[in-house]
Amino acid sequence: MVTDGETVWSYSAANHQVLIDRFKLSDRSFSPERILGGATGDYTATVRGRERSGNAECIVLWLIPRGEGSLMTSLRLWVDPSEWLVRMAEFTDVNGKVTTYTVSDIKLNPGLSDSRFTLQIPEGAEVVDMR
Repeated sequence: MVTDGETVWSYSAANHQVLIDRFKLSDRSFSPERILGGATGDYTATVRGRERSGNAECIVLWLIPRGEGSLMTSLRLWVDPSEWLVRMAEFTDVNGKVTTYTVSDIKLNPGLSDSRFTLQIPEGAEVVDMR
């Protein structure tokens, strides 16, 4: 998933498909920065133990929506306690679909150009433009 703040590109390797949509930030939306940056104010969290995510031994948090109207029924976060960064996020939506994001390489404040926030669509991928 890549966003430049105006457009969102989501690539599914399993389906070899790219979904393109306008970036819409709302209290109910779940964008990458809300998942990885923690939208925890809307959820009740419990610690579910420790598991590995990549090379990191992580604390696993289970989050359940506090109010009605959430698009998700649950969210699990794998948090690296040495840096307090989310290494993996798995959420289940109201239709039972499970989506997992894995962060494999974290570089903080690397000074990236804006062009890095546009998805380079893989050759042969089906493109569904929902804008």
